[in-house]
Amino acid sequence: MLLRVKEKKLGGTVKGRVDCVVGDAPDGNRNLFVNCKQFFDGLVTAGYGAIHASNFGASASGFDFHDGTSPAGENAWFVFEWAISTERPGGGSVLGKVYTLVQWADGTAFGTAPGNPGLLKGAVADGVGFQTAFREDGGDPWNGTSAADGADTKGATVWTAGASSLHILDYSSTPTAGTHDTNFENMLSPGVDAATIGSANRVHFLADEDSFIFLFDKDNNGEYSIYFAGLYIPKPDVTASYPMICISHTALPLSTTFSYGTAGGNSIREGGLVTADTLGPIVGSWRPVSFDSQMTNTTLQPNPQSLAVYDEFDIVPYNFDASKAVYGWPGSLDLIRQVYNAPTHMANSDLTRAIFGDETVSSVKISTPWGGDYPPGTGTVRTGRSF
Repeated sequence: MLLRVKEKKLGGTVKGRVDCVVGDAPDGNRNLFVNCKQFFDGLVTAGYGAIHASNFGASASGFDFHDGTSPAGENAWFVFEWAISTERPGGGSVLGKVYTLVQWADGTAFGTAPGNPGLLKGAVADGVGFQTAFREDGGDPWNGTSAADGADTKGATVWTAGASSLHILDYSSTPTAGTHDTNFENMLSPGVDAATIGSANRVHFLADEDSFIFLFDKDNNGEYSIYFAGLYIPKPDVTASYPMICISHTALPLSTTFSYGTAGGNSIREGGLVTADTLGPIVGSWRPVSFDSQMTNTTLQPNPQSLAVYDEFDIVPYNFDASKAVYGWPGSLDLIRQVYNAPTHMANSDLTRAIFGDETVSSVKISTPWGGDYPPGTGTVRTGRSF
C-alpha cells in the first residue's frame, strides 16, 4: 500500500541512525547511549550544531561501546547545542539556539557523580534520559562547564535563565507546577530503564535542523515508545515566538484522554507545550486531538477515494492545563504525523516516510521521516545504518 505524504515544511534535510539493535542491561543502556552520542556526532558533521559539553562518565576516558577500547562510564552525558536555523533565527525575541542533554546509568544510580545533579523520570534508578531547554534571548542556558572534552561538570542547577526566561520541555521542571523546578535535574525517558529494557531492542534516532526523534522498540516486537522534542507550526492567527513541544510516551499510540506533562515527571506520558505569546509564553501540559472514532475503520483507511492510499493527518496538540490555567490550540506538528489502520514498519514507496506504533493494525500510529534502502524493522546490527 502507498502512504499519501504531506509536504514537509520545516527543518531541512532529515538525518537518521536507524535500526540499531542493542541488548539487555547493563550493556544495552550503555550501547543505546553510545549510539545516540554517535548520532549527534553525525549531526555535528552535518552542520546542525555542536557538542557543547560532555563527560565520559565514572572512571572512563571515552564514549565507546561496552566492548570498545574506552567504554562510556556510568552516568556519562553530553549536551548538544542546536545551531541557529531558518526557523530558529534568534535575535532576542524569537526562538534561537536549543540545547539537548542526554545521560545514561545502570550499575550506579542515575544522577551519581559525574552525572549529578540528575534524576530519571522522578525516581527511576537506571536508564537513558533526555532533556531539552532554551532561553528566550537565545543565550546559553547550560549552567555547567563547556569544554566538551569529556571532563565537564554540571552546575548546582543544571540550567540557568541568566537575564532571560528559561524554558525546559519537561513539565516537572516548570515554575510553580513542577516538583523539580529548583535544580532542573529531572530527565525524561520513554521506557528505557534497566527494569524493562529487553534482550534485544530496536532503536531509531532521527532529526532535522530543528527537531529530534527517538523511537524505542523494547524486545524488538513492533511495540514502540517515543521521545520527540522540536517545533510545531503555529496557526496563521497565532503568534508563538517559541513554538516548541516535547512528547515522551512509553507506549504508543498517543493518548487523547490524559495530559502530557505531570508535576512529578514520572508518568508514562510526559513533556510540555510552549504556549502562544498571549499566554506567557510558558510551558504547559497538553493533549492531542485525534480522529480515532471516525478514521480507524477499514472502510475509510486506506482511502478508497485516493487510489487506496493511507492518509497522513496532522498531530494537533492543545494546551489543557488547569494548574496554570492555559488552554487552547496554538498549532500543529510537522515532522511527525498520524496514520490510521496501517501496520507498524510500513513505509511509502520511496522510503521517505515510515510508520511506528503498536502491533494492533487498527490503532493510531505515528509517521516519521525515513531514508535509506530498507523499511524499518530490517537488520540486526548494533550500529544500525545511517542516512
